[in-house]
Amino acid sequence: SWLDRNELGAGEYWGNRTLFEKHGSLSSDDLAVVILSGSAIGGGTTVNWMTCLNPTQQVLEQWTDEFGFHDATNGNLANSFQQVRDRLGVNVEQTVDNRQNAVLRRGCEKLGHSHETIARNGQGCGDCGFCGYGCRKPGKQDTRTNFLMDALENGTRIVPGLEIEKINIANGVANSAEARIRLDDNQVRKISIRFKRAVCCGGSIQTASLLLRSGLNHPHLGQNLFLHPTTALVAFYDEEITPWSGQPQTVVCDQFSDLDGNGYGVRFETAPLHPGFGGFALAWQDPQQHKKLMEKMRHMANTIILCRDKFGGRVEIDQSGRTVVKYSLGNQEAKHLLQGAAEVAKIHQAAGAHTIIGPHQEIAYWTRMEQTRSWMAGSLDNIDDLSSRIRELGARPNHLSLFSAHQMSTCRIASDPARGCANVEGRINGVENLYVADGSALPTSSGVNPMISIMGVAHLLAQKLKAKI
Repeated sequence: SWLDRNELGAGEYWGNRTLFEKHGSLSSDDLAVVILSGSAIGGGTTVNWMTCLNPTQQVLEQWTDEFGFHDATNGNLANSFQQVRDRLGVNVEQTVDNRQNAVLRRGCEKLGHSHETIARNGQGCGDCGFCGYGCRKPGKQDTRTNFLMDALENGTRIVPGLEIEKINIANGVANSAEARIRLDDNQVRKISIRFKRAVCCGGSIQTASLLLRSGLNHPHLGQNLFLHPTTALVAFYDEEITPWSGQPQTVVCDQFSDLDGNGYGVRFETAPLHPGFGGFALAWQDPQQHKKLMEKMRHMANTIILCRDKFGGRVEIDQSGRTVVKYSLGNQEAKHLLQGAAEVAKIHQAAGAHTIIGPHQEIAYWTRMEQTRSWMAGSLDNIDDLSSRIRELGARPNHLSLFSAHQMSTCRIASDPARGCANVEGRINGVENLYVADGSALPTSSGVNPMISIMGVAHLLAQKLKAKI
């Protein structure tokens, strides 16, 4: 839906119900991964935390070497990245650490870990407290503010509430789409839309689902779903942290971003935390323990461990055409996440935390507070014991807490049809006039927050399509 600025940022309950797929409860079919996927107009740019990072040169070289996507390294994609950053007003001058980012920076500095200040697409941000539920200021330079506004001013029509159910394809040509729209009186009307060409931009999950419902059966379609599987540690400090306030993400630690020598590893960032999601994310031991942790939320900081996944999941549809997401951690991803969590525990101790809780549903924690041990069982003697315990507990589904805010690939581009679902111009293989230009087109996971990666690739593919018209 298209929402007025004054409707955005209205709170956690409203934001989840209005701005996310399945009201923020989309998950893998086994419920092991909670998937946060923006569903309002503007997509992820409306709800994300404004982190603007380019993929590394190592990733770009992989896209060229393995998938024949030579634009990734010949300067064309770099030009698109820069044009996107310029239009979004990306800058580092207005990046200001809140307390949660400050403790991550402090811990990294004390341990000598590589870290950097994050450039953001924010201009004149205040402290609204609900940045992840849309910006009403507007400080967040989301696509509603720039690219979509450019499109509207040049004759594009945006139809809120229109849902494309399938694309009709005959003899290798896409000619129309079947859709439904909810009218002001809450009635649903089915309509047919004819077109000369179509570009799918529904995100990695919904684009793949649409193409599957349309009868396409390319072997790469829906495959290679990368999620940047993410877990988190929470830590409590004497100082007030207020993890819901201030700029959400301003520091990234990339000390462990290449754990296998091929660009796969983990990065550490912070995530804004409000009471609803905090209560959901905190491990449950008993009612008293959970209540006491929630009462101390003002003093809580969290750090997320974001893993670049090499082995992906897939998107399928069931007999009714509904989307099904299947995803399991590979052994490498599990190893990297557990190593990352163990290292984050040490960062929080170096930053001065008095209590640190691991990422599992079975509580493993360390504290220097005797009083805490009286109401929360299982305290370990020192931080090294906690790090070891995190590794021992492993990564079984529904045991290690896992989240995803980044969905990539499923219709990846490649010069060879045997390697990808679409060619390097974004055209779906085997269909003359059907394209993808969203996160589904990425050849692999980006390894960094993918907004710039997705928008840069989409910008490049758009220029190629324009040149053909």
